[in-house]
Amino acid sequence: MTEELERKIKGQGKRLLAAVSNKKPPIFQGLSGRILERCMRNVSFKTEILRFIENLPRLTTLETTMQYLNHHFREQRNQSLPWLVRLFLRAIRYNNKLIAIMADKFIRAETKKIARIFLLNNDSETARKTVKKMRREGFACTIDIIGESAVGEKEAATYRRLYYLLLTQLETAPPWKTLGNSDPNLDWGYAPKINIALKPSSLCSTLDPNDFEKSVESLCRCVEPILLKAMEIKAFVWIDMEQYRFKDITIEAYRRLRADSVFRDWPHFGIAIQSYLRDTDRDLSNLLNWAHDKYLPIAIRLVKGAYWDYEMDAARRTTTNPPVYTRKAESDAAFERHASIILDNHKICYLACASHNIRSIAAVIEMAEYLSVPKERYEFQVLYGMGELIGTAILRAGGHVRFYCPLGKPLAGIAYLVRRILENTASESIIRQTFIDGTDADQLLENPLETLKNG
Repeated sequence: MTEELERKIKGQGKRLLAAVSNKKPPIFQGLSGRILERCMRNVSFKTEILRFIENLPRLTTLETTMQYLNHHFREQRNQSLPWLVRLFLRAIRYNNKLIAIMADKFIRAETKKIARIFLLNNDSETARKTVKKMRREGFACTIDIIGESAVGEKEAATYRRLYYLLLTQLETAPPWKTLGNSDPNLDWGYAPKINIALKPSSLCSTLDPNDFEKSVESLCRCVEPILLKAMEIKAFVWIDMEQYRFKDITIEAYRRLRADSVFRDWPHFGIAIQSYLRDTDRDLSNLLNWAHDKYLPIAIRLVKGAYWDYEMDAARRTTTNPPVYTRKAESDAAFERHASIILDNHKICYLACASHNIRSIAAVIEMAEYLSVPKERYEFQVLYGMGELIGTAILRAGGHVRFYCPLGKPLAGIAYLVRRILENTASESIIRQTFIDGTDADQLLENPLETLKNG
């Protein structure tokens, strides 16, 4: 990277930071927002809150909820907690049924309220209105039905039907006005207006790295009908990346489907790649070489990765080396490296930069200009409920912005909700550093390679 390019990245980053300064995202507003802020400052409280949220769907009676709270929050009765939370814990401790009932209703309502920040309403009409509002403001969207790791074929079949139904509903909805006004059917002149994302483990219950070939074939069979429907209605489909153990299965299934004679001439099919994985340099190189060899345009949603805690815990339990980088700056540096490679291959590969890190976003904007990448070969993606301020700043800077919008019922999205809370409350979270801690701009925009060199 040249000194001139680095200077432009920092200049662009400062302009983006200025556009979001003195504002807070919706997740940090209201009582639930104050609880999230407490989570940031009290690690043990955050641990118990996340554990409780994960268990909430199984706590089906008032008694089990009271027993759980009394046992797990025994050490949390201190002045660092919100006063209302301390009141509820005291009531539970002394078995005050009336206040306990109020506490139970309050906790479930607040959990749903937090989930609603991140999730589109499961009601299709309400979801369509939300999407229509986003589009009026200049944002495209991709919709993902909440769910992962289907337990059994029956549950997986249900998710496949839900996606087929979603595409049918989007097809028959009143037509949206396209973004960019250059084409009546395509956003910005090149992107299908209907855009969805699939999680492999929700569609296929038999994924097993120990039976690689069978897993790949099963995943292809599960995704194919959804792809056929998407092609019929001219929609875009993303295959998301999940846990590391499913990575190779997901990549191979994507390659086989993309090269299939049925889909070969339909370019609107992409895959997510995670920069926090040590394998990604090799995987990305292999995927790009394959695309060039097959003369097949591909699309990559580049993400840092949302399963870091899961992968680290799995590695500890199996006493193996973690597949992820253990320092944030390593993942940040890898993201810029991978984005640069994809942009340099823009004739064969479309880039969706999926990040809230302002340094990463600024780097993609400036690297794209440096490499003379046409605007129709890349976009930016931010999370619904978290990325509104950053997304607006990118939009005003001339970028094409798409919201990643999970759709579903709050309790069904518990795993997703926990990952989002972990991301937002981690000490190195860019959302926290930018909007809560007020970290210095020069520190936020430091080249991650310099961060690593300085220790």
